[in-house]
Amino acid sequence: MSIRAKSDKGFSLIELLVVVAVIGVLASVIVVGYQGYIESAKKSATEANAKAVQNWVLNTGMVRAAGIDADPTSCNASKANTEATIQACLASIGSVDGPFASFENPYDPSRTGDTTIRGQLSSSTISTGVTECTEIDAGAEAGDVLVSVSGTLIKTHYCVPSEDANVLLTEMDWDVNWD
Repeated sequence: MSIRAKSDKGFSLIELLVVVAVIGVLASVIVVGYQGYIESAKKSATEANAKAVQNWVLNTGMVRAAGIDADPTSCNASKANTEATIQACLASIGSVDGPFASFENPYDPSRTGDTTIRGQLSSSTISTGVTECTEIDAGAEAGDVLVSVSGTLIKTHYCVPSEDANVLLTEMDWDVNWD
């Protein structure tokens, strides 16, 4: 009777455990990187939404100054000429017939149009990167665009989460005066 040696083919348990551990480490690095990318994209989308609103306010101001009626009609120069009526105009730009009805909040896609673009009377001092959105608007959330009115001066702000606060307000670089 002869004994034949079996050939050792396949992987040992140790080799399999090492491969699984390496795959686990790679997966965790990829997940953390992806989450950072998603957060950055949401902040960028929020800023882009605020810039679009600010550009609309700027363009509408020029149209109004030229004596041309603006849409929605509540934003015409003859109607939106006081702090309260300008605020009403800005509150309507996200409504069903407003230019931003289809806007979506990047942090909460169920918030669209007038729930994510909010016209506000500016009664408090706003410090960029310091003031919480809920101090300006109790219903504000991350991803919202706040358009504040003080007299005929219009400022555009946006809300993003930060490490220190749930929602932090950031002001755009320019203001528009609708007088």
